[in-house]
Amino acid sequence: VRAELFIHGPVSVETGTAFLKSIADRLPLDPDTVAVTPRTAPWNEERTLEFAYTHPDEAAIVVYVDQDDSAEARALNALAGNLLEAPFYTALRTEQQLGYITFATAFPLLNTPMLAGAIQSPVANPDALVAAMLAEFEGFAADVETMPSEQFDAAKQSVINELRSPPQTQGELSSAIWQAIGLNRAFDDRLTQANALERLTQSEFADYLRVRIANPIVLKATRITN
Repeated sequence: VRAELFIHGPVSVETGTAFLKSIADRLPLDPDTVAVTPRTAPWNEERTLEFAYTHPDEAAIVVYVDQDDSAEARALNALAGNLLEAPFYTALRTEQQLGYITFATAFPLLNTPMLAGAIQSPVANPDALVAAMLAEFEGFAADVETMPSEQFDAAKQSVINELRSPPQTQGELSSAIWQAIGLNRAFDDRLTQANALERLTQSEFADYLRVRIANPIVLKATRITN
């Protein structure tokens, strides 16, 4: 067994260390146990998978996985989600009315940046949903390149402000530290992300998207018909 112990709060280093040692001394710890870094594995399945359900709606998900798990890559991914969320919804839900449940989102799966779009639809089949989402994603770089600089800067600053926002409570601080330990991130990970975005230009981000938006994983949920 290998263990990582963490204590945070109004306790001295000496008292905290003694408390953690009292726990460690009761565990069958082996100093030769190799540390395990949590990470995702490359997707080796088919790039398109289909599922069938007895449900009146049909659905599709398009996912772009970035194998770069650095803090900088996660920052760029977060900015992509910030900029894409509203126009994706407007185009596919409001204008094309493909489905009430329509969204694009960016998130890390462990440390792997994920960018995804999803639609659940009572009016369109999965192939049509995928085609519509791919069109939005594949036009994203050009949209970023031509958008007003004020719009890009505002979106970028929004993500930076969130990253630089300090924990508001001791509980939030403990959670942030423990997450960094569990995911093997540096304690200044959020600062590193913010600094990466500070240096980022609009044209650089458009170039990043041209590489990032490629080779998606596509999941289709079809309706079972009798």
